[in-house]
Amino acid sequence: MPTGDLTTAAEIRRLFLDFFKEHDHTIVPSSSLVPASDPTLLFTNAGMVQFKEYFLNPDAAPYKRAASVQRCLRVGGKHNDLENVGYTTRHHTFFEMLGNFSFGGYFKKEAIHLAWEFLTKALKLPEEKLHVTVFKQDDEATEIWLQEVGIPKNRFSRLGKAENYWSMGETGPCGPCSEIHFDQGKNVGCKKKNCGVQCDCDRFLEVWNLVFMQFNRDEAGNEKPLPHPCIDTGMGLERVTAVVQGVTNNYHTDLFQSIIAKLATLFKQSYKNGKGELDPSFHVVSDHLRATVFMVADGMVPSNEGRGYVLRRILRRAMRHSRMLGATQPLLYSMVKTIVADMQKAYPELGDKTQTIEECVREEEEQFLETLDRGIKHLDEKLQPLKKSGRKSFPGDVAFHLYETYGFPVDLTEDILRGEGLRLEHKSFDQAFAAHRQKAKGSWKGGVADTHLQAEIESNLRSSGRPTGTGFIGYDQTSCEEAKLVGIYNQAGKPLQKLTTSGEYLLVFDQTPFYAESGGQVGDQGWVRNKNCRGEVKDTFKVLGVHVHRIHLQEGSAALKDSFQLAINEARRGLIARNHTLTHILHATLRETLGEHVRQAGSYLDDKRLTFDFIQPTALTRQQLEAIEKTINERIAANSAVKTENNVDYKKAIERGATAFFAEKYGDRVRVVSIDDYSMELCGGTHVSLTGEIGFSHVRGDRSVAAKTRRIEAVSGPFAIDVVQQELACLNLIAEELGTPTATLDARLHSLLEENKKLKKQLRENANREFDGLLEQMLQQATKHENFKIVSRTLPEASAETLRDYSDRVMDKMKRGIVALGTKTNGRAVVIVKVSKDLTDRYSAAKVVKAISPIIGGGGGGRAEMAQAGGSKPDKLDEALAQIHTFI
Repeated sequence: MPTGDLTTAAEIRRLFLDFFKEHDHTIVPSSSLVPASDPTLLFTNAGMVQFKEYFLNPDAAPYKRAASVQRCLRVGGKHNDLENVGYTTRHHTFFEMLGNFSFGGYFKKEAIHLAWEFLTKALKLPEEKLHVTVFKQDDEATEIWLQEVGIPKNRFSRLGKAENYWSMGETGPCGPCSEIHFDQGKNVGCKKKNCGVQCDCDRFLEVWNLVFMQFNRDEAGNEKPLPHPCIDTGMGLERVTAVVQGVTNNYHTDLFQSIIAKLATLFKQSYKNGKGELDPSFHVVSDHLRATVFMVADGMVPSNEGRGYVLRRILRRAMRHSRMLGATQPLLYSMVKTIVADMQKAYPELGDKTQTIEECVREEEEQFLETLDRGIKHLDEKLQPLKKSGRKSFPGDVAFHLYETYGFPVDLTEDILRGEGLRLEHKSFDQAFAAHRQKAKGSWKGGVADTHLQAEIESNLRSSGRPTGTGFIGYDQTSCEEAKLVGIYNQAGKPLQKLTTSGEYLLVFDQTPFYAESGGQVGDQGWVRNKNCRGEVKDTFKVLGVHVHRIHLQEGSAALKDSFQLAINEARRGLIARNHTLTHILHATLRETLGEHVRQAGSYLDDKRLTFDFIQPTALTRQQLEAIEKTINERIAANSAVKTENNVDYKKAIERGATAFFAEKYGDRVRVVSIDDYSMELCGGTHVSLTGEIGFSHVRGDRSVAAKTRRIEAVSGPFAIDVVQQELACLNLIAEELGTPTATLDARLHSLLEENKKLKKQLRENANREFDGLLEQMLQQATKHENFKIVSRTLPEASAETLRDYSDRVMDKMKRGIVALGTKTNGRAVVIVKVSKDLTDRYSAAKVVKAISPIIGGGGGGRAEMAQAGGSKPDKLDEALAQIHTFI
């Protein structure tokens, strides 16, 4: 044990683990920020999360005593509101929790003595500064503190349930707790004479919470003693470091100071120890970057839902404050290495992920900075008249307009409003958002074009007293001999009593073997018939859990309560089942090949193909796609059993490791589909019984469908064979045209590409020599305007890239002025305009392009220094270039 004064957070972290290791605790590494087996949590928010199952069942714990330093994230609720971070001394999104735990081993006495010994002996905190609270009915803890530890009564308090009682939830383990507070001195906080541990000010800082789990609460609220009481303690590293280092602001500890110092250098701003106008921005950026580094390292990427959305909010808030510090371009990504260097010793896994984190942050910065500038500008335009009027609230519909039109996040709007002393009118924002969502429902699942149809059917089903679901028998049966017709609707969703003429109808039966579209799987097709009529089922979809069959009545008539025979198209269902099982195999293989960050973002599968959207920041390489396809086909060939379990408790399924698609909503009871030990998913779809039934699969490739989201396409069975044969035929045709065997096609192609590259280079060099002759001529013919020159010229046919290169060369020679070059290529006109930097305060290339582009029958855009236009009227090119002089 060190005997000298502790100076760094790293030493405190190490000392804590060493102390409890010496006291026979197993040191358990931090778990991920993504809880492994708790579907109720978005993030790991306490040290006890990874041990939750052991508190519920101590006999299952592989150790009786444990200690950890857990990375945690809190971004809302009573613990931490995101908007407070940066403006208080101790609110954070990311933090580290020091904790020791007992699973049916020691209890109150040892927990209290261990905590006191660590604080007073190991950390050497002055005893007279430590105050203790316990639950007012906890006589056992009271006696230990007063009689055994010897805490004076004037530093000891017995409080109520609100302050000193903890529970895991509405039911389950619970019990009293004891908190240890540090007195930061009379000069801190409210400075009132009666200030004590119950005061909301910062003088008495809660350092450690010891939870004594000794009861189990049932649904009636009754609490009975647990057979094996447990201990759960938590101490924030940031807080205890501030106490040890003698500062009253967490941002003044070494956990943040190296980051803040680097930020000050990066932004060329001064940090003024929490007293400067820009200091909250230093706090926000340093805190949010720490959170970002660990979130991305744990597999999260910015997106518009779930954990990815929280990450995006945190990053964008950091970007806004980096802009307040003076950033005009992406800079935050360059801070990643600083944070990794500070934390890598405690979390070695950060080292391998540095580049991935940097790329993620930079990409998000590049995407958002333009939106940020545009949104702030428009928000400011709306704010000025409000501030002059003295109004204290900001219209919600205006905030929604900023969000919808300019992509400006509402939480950033609120953040800015708070700084202006205004609040957002949430009611009008929610109303505008709801109206937008209703308007955006252009179509809904099942292929129904009329947006009012779903509402019509819902209303009719409710008013008729129909049950909230159809009896689905399609997992075990492909036909039904007797199904009662209980609902008839026309294509507009209006209820009917009879089917009288051939045409399109929507039918509801009391039971059905037809699978309704959900979970990415298309609805079944097939036939309905009885002695009086016959119809073809074109599609099946759900409304309020009721299966709706879209049919084309071919002949006959029918009425409500008539009985029908129903039969699905079994061959089509079999092909769909192949692709659904293949989707599960693909998902598992992607996670194994690419990493745990892969998360399903959507899917579509029918009888011919499947597409699978997943979170992945970069395109897949050819080698990765080949490896994925190889693994998939090995798993198909293994002919493993595909097992389904119905009516499984949702929480238990998640605890067993089942994967849940975040966008789906699940009930308390779920269906679990498993394949060997590599795939277990919550799924209501139809599947093959053995993987060998899929036959063969071919991965056709992947593409981007959104930021950091890829879409992979695959085919199976006979369709896979058809696709592969088509691709081979194409290769054979190319090989014939090139006069080479397919075995040497890649080498021949490489040779031709190299030859093509050399020819292009030669053409470019020839063109450059010709341009060199034109260059002097263009400069001599330049038009003088005020104290600079304008060069405008139509050049022989060239690419836009060549035109940009030529404009750069003209500007390099001219140094100061405006260059406009045009060319005719592929039947279109292309114009490049450049303005030297010193003239952009008066002239904008983007405005010049906007003025002349209509002349050439097109449009364009760009920046003040350089812009490009294109149009369908190349014969108007000279007129457009001449107009530039008039415009300027």
